Amino acid sequence: MIDRGIGIAGIALSVIFSALQFFQPQIPIWVSVSGIGVGVLMLGISLGVMWSDRKGPRRAEPADNAFLRLHIYRDHRTPERLEARNIFRWYYLNHILIAITAERKNEEVVLPTLFVTFDPDVQITSLKVRSPDMKLPRHEVKDFNQKFAIITFSEKLKEGTLEIMVEP
Repeated sequence: MIDRGIGIAGIALSVIFSALQFFQPQIPIWVSVSGIGVGVLMLGISLGVMWSDRKGPRRAEPADNAFLRLHIYRDHRTPERLEARNIFRWYYLNHILIAITAERKNEEVVLPTLFVTFDPDVQITSLKVRSPDMKLPRHEVKDFNQKFAIITFSEKLKEGTLEIMVEP
């Protein structure tokens, strides 16, 4: 905003000092030229500041891969991050549904969802969900792009290690 103010003040100075030489009383020519010069300088500074803001910060090149390893607990504790590469943030959410069975008993169904955000962005290739030490329930990658991934599971995960990999 200040860049536009400097530019407008520069244009105003240039116009005023260029017009002043034609009015009575006459001012010395060096005052008129100096006023125009300062106005043009202010206009140039304003344009330079606007141009530098327009370019904006450079984005990092997309990463080739990303990796997240979590330890999942059997109880309601939040998973523990064991290892992460090119991961900005992750969030593990348990959706708990209460179902009433035919015998009129309440049954709890847990549907976990894992949100993963990448930093820097990753090249969209393939996303793998695996575990070296537990059998994973059915799962689905709901959304996957260069910035984030959303993975849902059909039932509560057993205790063990969960690995999410983005690789070419």
